[in-house]
Amino acid sequence: MYTIIMIGSNKAGALVIIKPGAIAMQAKTLLSALAITIVITLFWGYFGENLLYVIALIWIIALALCASSEISKKFKRIILEEGQAIAESGIITKEIIHADYDRITSVNMRQDPIERLFKVGTIEIDTAGTEKIEVKMGGIKEEDMKRIAGIIDKKGGAYRKEQAQ
Repeated sequence: MYTIIMIGSNKAGALVIIKPGAIAMQAKTLLSALAITIVITLFWGYFGENLLYVIALIWIIALALCASSEISKKFKRIILEEGQAIAESGIITKEIIHADYDRITSVNMRQDPIERLFKVGTIEIDTAGTEKIEVKMGGIKEEDMKRIAGIIDKKGGAYRKEQAQ
């Protein structure tokens, strides 16, 4: 799950820094591996002697995916600064997306059934002038998603009011 690691202002003026977690993604991966294992076991005759190798390969791939999600979470974060939201991600290639509060048109919160089970979700920040979702990050706790949306809405509203004056 994403964890808010700092609230308040620092020297750079950041309000909130959120670091990711990966438990929901890991649960989805392991449940998928379990489902595939069950289906393959039903077709035992097709795989014959190689059934155990096929099942072992599926679980090795599932565990590798869980490990990669654990590693990649260390290289993702959202920073809510005074005038903008910044999303940073990437291990080898770094991607930094700046979304000014006055350009943010919507903040959506989504949860699939597994995310609801773990009380986490995905937050999507959409900005004016683009056809795709600008920032999309999963694994955020329900209460933190509401807090993030509230901060963005409050800051965005304040910036829209300043521009109107």
